[in-house]
Amino acid sequence: MKVFVLGSYVSAHSLTLSRLPQLGESLEALAVWSEHGGKGLNVAVGLHRLGVEVAVLIATGQDQEGRNLREVLLQEGMNADYVMSFPGRSGFGIGLIGPNAQNWIAICAGANGLLNPQHIQAVAQTLQQAQLVYAQFEIPEAPILAAFELARASGTKTLLNPSPWRLPSQALLQVTDYLIVNEREAACWLNLSSLPESPQLWLNLLRQLQPFEHWSGQVCIVTLGEQGCIAWRRGDSEPCHIASYPVQVSDATGAGDAFSAGFVWAHGAGFEWLECLKLANACGAQVVSRLGVLAALPKVEELMRFRALY
Repeated sequence: MKVFVLGSYVSAHSLTLSRLPQLGESLEALAVWSEHGGKGLNVAVGLHRLGVEVAVLIATGQDQEGRNLREVLLQEGMNADYVMSFPGRSGFGIGLIGPNAQNWIAICAGANGLLNPQHIQAVAQTLQQAQLVYAQFEIPEAPILAAFELARASGTKTLLNPSPWRLPSQALLQVTDYLIVNEREAACWLNLSSLPESPQLWLNLLRQLQPFEHWSGQVCIVTLGEQGCIAWRRGDSEPCHIASYPVQVSDATGAGDAFSAGFVWAHGAGFEWLECLKLANACGAQVVSRLGVLAALPKVEELMRFRALY
């Protein structure tokens, strides 16, 4: 399977705290670490480690972190031909990690915000040779729409993870086949004042509201953290719930990226529908059980050993 990832790069810095701070409060951190990150980079590396052939378009700044990214990709055995360098700084992110994997994350887009439809045209041939195009919202919508329209014209499937959350345009949704959102993003989408407390309430909500009846896509998945995920697939009479795995959570950062990579790999490899969701949950579980993201993304052998335990 070939996947084209509309990537993002973030120089990621995290602090572990005994608790998350209140407004105006300063706290002493228990630990600090930095790594190469970004939703698009995480998904691309996650797919590559699962054996998927990946091409990833990423914008970096002309700083040391951005210059190092090519070497990171090459060390992974990935193609770095579509790393684009722009004046200024790369994306920058800060994460505060509290107890029970509570987190607070802020990101400055940096060079990620400079991608535009002309950059998509430059890689059109490679993009149209893929079986799936993945995108996330750490880059502007305009290049995503251009890429998804190219994909639709060539029969290539598209997957959107609209995170960090902003409402996708109707034009983008019309060329989106798969949607993956977390529970807070889904709550924003459905204008909920509070999060449903259980998967059953989420299932009931989807049955009652049928929020995707005017959307022509195929699959919508809502990840629920420690409660697993719920998924709706066109043609099925009911949405389904897949439970999570009982792991000790250290850092929930990157769980959604690992889930997306696992789902795309499993779906492309031809696994049965419910097993695709279980494998995606397993990818997320392996990442949240460790600190950091990039180093925690599993290879197939590791993932299948973990899955066999359950």
